[in-house]
Amino acid sequence: MSSMRLFSVFVGFWLVLVLPAYAQVVLTDKEVIANVKTAMQVGSAKELARYFKKSMEVNLLNKKTSCTKNEAEQLFKDFFAQYKPKGFQYSHQGTTKNGLIYAVGKYSYLKGNSKGQTLVYLQIKKINDSYQIEVLDCNFM
Repeated sequence: MSSMRLFSVFVGFWLVLVLPAYAQVVLTDKEVIANVKTAMQVGSAKELARYFKKSMEVNLLNKKTSCTKNEAEQLFKDFFAQYKPKGFQYSHQGTTKNGLIYAVGKYSYLKGNSKGQTLVYLQIKKINDSYQIEVLDCNFM
């Protein structure tokens, strides 16, 4: 194999297999909010946790706690197991004068034969180039 051909194969391999592993997709705040909506609709704690800050505040069913990203994921995994998703819809989104990004919505669930809703509030902060959830409240209405 010629050295030029070998070089081309190496560059192709690097571009296809190695570079994507190091590339980071930067999402806008609106994309993060949309992806959180999808995660809530299907009850995916794993997908939801992709947007959690390393250390965050969770207020889940009136139990407020500061926790790590992994602890918050487990809290929502347990929550979704008990309160099966039926739907999620935002009622308001915005940015304060101080640049705080927030969204408010309703999570509809099934628990046994009962239906219900919780009020959801999330607060997002830009950290470096990514938007991360630093506060997530999910409480009965």
